[in-house]
Amino acid sequence: MHMSNTFRRAVSAAATLLATLATIFALTPAQAGVSAGDNYTCATKSGHLYCWGVNDSGQLGVGDTVARLAPAGVTAATNWSSVNSGTSHTCGIRAKTLWCWGAGAYGQLGNGDVLDHWTEVRVGMSSNWRRVSLGWLSTCGIQGTSLQCWGDNTYYQLGLGAGVSHESSPTPVRPDLKWRSVSVGGVHACAIRTNKKLWCWGSNGFAQLGIPGSPYQASPAQVGTSRWVDVNAGWGDTCGVKTNKSGWCWGYGADGQLGNGSTSSANVPTQVPGKWRTINAAGNHTCGIKRDRTVWCWGYNASGQLGNGTTASSLVPVQALVPGGAVSLSVGLAHTCAQNPRGEIYCWGSDTNGQLGNGPVSGDSKTPTRIL
Repeated sequence: MHMSNTFRRAVSAAATLLATLATIFALTPAQAGVSAGDNYTCATKSGHLYCWGVNDSGQLGVGDTVARLAPAGVTAATNWSSVNSGTSHTCGIRAKTLWCWGAGAYGQLGNGDVLDHWTEVRVGMSSNWRRVSLGWLSTCGIQGTSLQCWGDNTYYQLGLGAGVSHESSPTPVRPDLKWRSVSVGGVHACAIRTNKKLWCWGSNGFAQLGIPGSPYQASPAQVGTSRWVDVNAGWGDTCGVKTNKSGWCWGYGADGQLGNGSTSSANVPTQVPGKWRTINAAGNHTCGIKRDRTVWCWGYNASGQLGNGTTASSLVPVQALVPGGAVSLSVGLAHTCAQNPRGEIYCWGSDTNGQLGNGPVSGDSKTPTRIL
């Protein structure tokens, strides 16, 4: 996601007045074959795990803090099913066991300590992890039908109430309820229960919870009465797909990232034209996969992160030229990546830190470039 000066000032003001937002973060889907983090990317292909880009906290999982300009293999394991990248930590699932690495000062790796780890550490002993999603300094996952969160709780993004500062191990959230998916934003999170109802919690400084009125929500609260199949929490916004395949976004919209044709923000879900499989919110740009598997993006586009061959921003969805369409999609700080039905990984947008993974060739890419 591109962070404009206007947005930076808005974040700063919100942090001061509402005691909420404090830094920048890029979001990724809860379960993905490719995951664009802040300034790095990870992807699974044929069970193998690869990462590339910035590595200052060991978030690539390759045993050091040296950046990689091309995909680097992570561990010898060949049964990775998903990966999720954050600002400076990463988690992945293999054979239903959960592993994390990178920055860990707030317990966001979930292994019981508050240290950085440059290689994978196992999260608990469960072999029943189905989903994982990373925020700025926090992590949540679905273990069976149980929602578990850990890491920093300064903005109540763990959903554990106001009396918890942080957790360094997975901690149940509303254990009386059953959950099917979760998505962690910068300092907020949303999850879908097994009955397909949507719940959100954490910072609400930009109305990203879809619950008008309160600057935060310390524990999960239901958002409307609709039924949902997909949700992705961004930095100051959130997007989701209802059971009728309609797409919706809400929260901060000054750069057109809500996709509703305006630069207005919205404190309740507003519809994005089209029928959708998933919509991935981040900060200043948003991308989604339609029912026909074509990829569409909207919002800020200075680095070509919309993938349509231009650097012109758009208030409505424009098609990204991903060969063969996509089955998995992820939006990063100012770049985007997708995996097509053949398993090929394509990335586009900013390459200032090697996050596109196309080797020593530097420079932004306005169209999708095959990486793996």
